[in-house]
Amino acid sequence: MFEVDEISKALSETAKFGTVSVETTKKMLSFLAKVFQEPIDTTVGIIGDKLKFIRWQRQVRMVDEINRILQRRGIDKTRPISPKFAIPMLEQASLEEDDSLQDIWNKLIANNLDPDFKSEIRYSYIEIIKSLNILDAKILAAMYDALLHQGKDLSKITEHTFTKENIAEILNVPGDECIVSIYNLFRVQCLAPAILKAGAFFGEEPITIFKGADVVTVTPLGLAFVEACIK
Repeated sequence: MFEVDEISKALSETAKFGTVSVETTKKMLSFLAKVFQEPIDTTVGIIGDKLKFIRWQRQVRMVDEINRILQRRGIDKTRPISPKFAIPMLEQASLEEDDSLQDIWNKLIANNLDPDFKSEIRYSYIEIIKSLNILDAKILAAMYDALLHQGKDLSKITEHTFTKENIAEILNVPGDECIVSIYNLFRVQCLAPAILKAGAFFGEEPITIFKGADVVTVTPLGLAFVEACIK
């Protein structure tokens, strides 16, 4: 049986992690103490130290990668970043556990620091990155690369379409796996359903066909996002 003062001490420590319920905390700490075969206060210390170490590792990787980007560009003098942008970017980048997704944050931070990067960097990019998983990001990058490879005019980005089969083939994944990602990219407005002309008219207006996720296009926002955060 755990001592009352031991639990009380542990509760004050776990409050730092945003615990919402005393009963939930007691239950979790009791379970973890059983797992580690240690008193509750020792268990809290083990977990706290591990979380701090993981966060530190991610922060070190973030700094190393951003410095690498800037060094490749030959940038010695950086420009300051507004706290409105810097704080959420640094926080999210240091929390991201996946290297591929952290690299998106790293690229955005590097471009903010780069005085030669002239494209507008929007606050909405922060929310977009937070909404992406790995496949979402790969789809955007693959579509962008395919358009460049085909020599397409990116100033007319919405005229260039992809079927979900095209996307699946480029990424070598089953088509069904792309559907959820495509709809999520619709949600953050980086992709949009393509509007196809049917070759017929209703009065003077051409009849158009809406194909949903079957035929899609990169949006101007999606293009700007890729160039600021991925490429």
